[in-house]
Amino acid sequence: MAAVWGALEEYVPLLAGDVAAPSTVPLLVLLVCIGVLVGGLLTPIGQRLPTGRFAATIAFAAVVLAAGALSGQVGGFVLIAVAFCALQMASLVADVRLQESITGPTRATVTSLAGLGTDVVTIGVYGGYALASVVAGHGVIFALSTVPYLAIAFGLRRIGRTEADRPVPEAVEPAVSTP
Repeated sequence: MAAVWGALEEYVPLLAGDVAAPSTVPLLVLLVCIGVLVGGLLTPIGQRLPTGRFAATIAFAAVVLAAGALSGQVGGFVLIAVAFCALQMASLVADVRLQESITGPTRATVTSLAGLGTDVVTIGVYGGYALASVVAGHGVIFALSTVPYLAIAFGLRRIGRTEADRPVPEAVEPAVSTP
């Protein structure tokens, strides 16, 4: 969850430089940082989201991030901040859910491998961004970078539907014996 938007965060000043005067860039970066901060604070709320709503939150963040990045306007950074807020919350919730799902002595190994996977994907995003910047602008690259989040949201939505479709075990009533 954190790999793509975490890498994109490094390019926010470049995107801001495309739409604003240099003196405004730090304020736009600050706005996005505030979004990330608020996302961290919203994590307890995110933890209570069922899988379907969690998936919808990720899809919403992807769409809003793409719209803000493609807007070419300073006001688009409000959308980017909202998206980064939702993605920070979703990343932290995903980490918490991973931690809660692991039991036993493999916990440290699994979380270490998850961290390694995040780092590898982040480095890949840096390389992909560099290659894409030869043929596309920052807004387009940001928008294209939301595709993995749409895929994650779609996958989670399918999982959520599968969980909702499972029959709830009926309570077995004890046999009543008559004397």
